[in-house]
Amino acid sequence: MFLNKANEVLSPGYLPFETGYRRLDAVQIEIACLHRLHGVKGNMIDWWMRQMGKNNDWLARLHPADTRLLEWKSRPARNEYIGAKYVVEVDGRKWLISYHDAAEMLDTSRFTDANITFAVCGRIGAREAPYWAGKFLQVCRDTDFGCEARHRYWFGDTGRKDEAPDADTLALVTNAKFAAGMIAWDLEGMENLETLLKGVGPR
Repeated sequence: MFLNKANEVLSPGYLPFETGYRRLDAVQIEIACLHRLHGVKGNMIDWWMRQMGKNNDWLARLHPADTRLLEWKSRPARNEYIGAKYVVEVDGRKWLISYHDAAEMLDTSRFTDANITFAVCGRIGAREAPYWAGKFLQVCRDTDFGCEARHRYWFGDTGRKDEAPDADTLALVTNAKFAAGMIAWDLEGMENLETLLKGVGPR
């Protein structure tokens, strides 16, 4: 789905496309990951996100082998994460990440009926690039066994034409190798988060 159909993640049941990557057009690619987290609820993930500004090993605990936080551009207030912006290095590549209120992408009035207990969106781009390369969305729906976390990334579509690079530049980023690497990175992070939250998260 294109970014303007992001509210589809609030629909009951499962969507035809839940995990994998697919090309939307010549320069846009969508990456999706569905995580079934046992014994973990959305409020626990919200709690984890609120630890963001308290220590610099927050990300490294999810990706100990290849990810480290390099620099805060906007450190969040205590127990907050909306408005946070930081530079992170992943496998030698430096990225700028910015977190935004989920209301920028989703109809939050549907959250209660959809049993959504955590949601956040944001932007991602190369550290030195003068544009954003894409957007991301993270949504958790509580279930009997824990929760289902849906992560979506749209590379090549920032939602604003004046923030987008030219097609040739985007084509270098939105390729199959990059998408497969993003899926592996996302899966690793959520597997580690599930283990961490079972040990230290709120109940």
